Amino acid sequence: MAANYSASNGQNQRWSQYAWIVAGILFATLIRFPIQPLMRDAAPFLFYFPVVVGTAIVFGRKFGLLATALSILPANYFWMPPENAFEMNLSDVWHIFDFSFAGFSVSWLSGTVRRRKQLEEHLRATLASVEDAIVTIDCCGRIVYFNAISRMLTEVHGNEAIGRKVNRTLNLLAENGEPSLNGTFQRALAGDDLENLPRRVIIVSKSGKRYRAEQKTSQILDAKGRKLGLAIMFRRLGCDNGESSAPAVIAREGPPNAMPLKSPPLAPLDMAVIGPCQSPVEAEDIEAHKFNERGIRVAAPQNSVLTGKRFAVRKSGQVVPHCVRWHQSLGAGAIWVMVTGVSTTIRCRVNDPHGFMTRKDMRQVIYCTWHNRLALSMKLHSILGHRHFQTAGLAGLVSASRDGAFLSAILKRFGVQSVRGSTSRRGPQALRELVTMIERGYDIAITPDGPKGPCYAVQDGVLALAQVTGLPVVPVSYHLDRKIQLKSWDRFQIPMPFSPCEITIGRVMQVPRKSSQVERESIRREFEMEMLAITRDQ
Repeated sequence: MAANYSASNGQNQRWSQYAWIVAGILFATLIRFPIQPLMRDAAPFLFYFPVVVGTAIVFGRKFGLLATALSILPANYFWMPPENAFEMNLSDVWHIFDFSFAGFSVSWLSGTVRRRKQLEEHLRATLASVEDAIVTIDCCGRIVYFNAISRMLTEVHGNEAIGRKVNRTLNLLAENGEPSLNGTFQRALAGDDLENLPRRVIIVSKSGKRYRAEQKTSQILDAKGRKLGLAIMFRRLGCDNGESSAPAVIAREGPPNAMPLKSPPLAPLDMAVIGPCQSPVEAEDIEAHKFNERGIRVAAPQNSVLTGKRFAVRKSGQVVPHCVRWHQSLGAGAIWVMVTGVSTTIRCRVNDPHGFMTRKDMRQVIYCTWHNRLALSMKLHSILGHRHFQTAGLAGLVSASRDGAFLSAILKRFGVQSVRGSTSRRGPQALRELVTMIERGYDIAITPDGPKGPCYAVQDGVLALAQVTGLPVVPVSYHLDRKIQLKSWDRFQIPMPFSPCEITIGRVMQVPRKSSQVERESIRREFEMEMLAITRDQ
């Protein structure tokens, strides 16, 4: 059943791509008709070349070649003498050859670029999923790659680390605490002897925390055997600051010698808080998260609900997120351009009466803003993210519906990880995935009244997540002087360029992990009142 579903879905997508190619060629032909008396026989392929370029960029190499071949037919019939006939002379043959060569070159180049992007994305996803700190340096000792675990252990932001000397970024000590090992990798670059590098080191973060780690270094060689740099991996063994080294267990227990993940440690999932799985398939997906010998969860299979990719409906009634289609990706790109352009003109002023921006006792948080204020949510995060602690990034809870797929495509343009689910679809599973993102060091963003409302009514999901993880919840809202307010259920607000914006940060709240249902409902009402207090529509 899954194979039939995937095959039919892929076939429908191919037919839609063919239809768009034909529609583009017809549109180019119709545009040429009004100006044909002015152009006559000149440049018969002028309006078809943009169709070929667009098709090759959006759909890939094979579809670009197909658009090139199909464009030759109307160009020869309508615009090459004699008109309204499939005849050609020697000059027409040269025109067709030039157009075919240009179309082939563009299609081949776009296919190569798409393939490289896919490989780079696969490499980034692979390195980001590794539970160890990975640092790569070039022959000059400058950092080329700095993954999320490295940023968490050193408290150094990725943009700050890339391009800097490794001895200025990593503060390493020997296992006994002395002496400093900052010049170790510089000496390893000069020679080929990596065996003398210490196996056990202590990583000292910016704030002075010390983490015991096992270090392993390998050379990076090209196809000809030339040294390009070093790949350094740190496997965290524990913390020397008196913190608990017990692993954060999610959904099931790992082995006794499991390696600790990240601080602060998370409590085991309370099934009474999250609720049962939606179906036997989701229970099967949770069971698929096995633990390896180090206590780290192994990723679920590719057809799992946890992967967030396109997958089949394996049982009747199973709710799966809608995948992002190609036209949604195009629309997401256009909205990204518009939002980025408008956001640069917005003048923001931050109102922080409770001192959230100056607090140093919170590393990861859960941001909450109303659904109708999503337009400037990335602007909010760019301002609020510049705190004392740099996290691995931002992850947002997005609906599993078709609209949610479109929103996830937009958030991907801004570098936000999407977790698909809501109170009505995949709620328990989405909550587990959010806990996993918190384990990896991400901040979380949630619209407490989404995805269907009612408007300005806080749902229970954000408080359940705060109770399970122990993270503080930060209410955030803003007021625009000039905006367009839609007549949707949430009265969505579209900011106007150059509009003044006042950002208000409410009182940070936390949900005790041992709260009862009655206590959590009381906290929910209190949090809703806090959100309403910082919200101003007029």
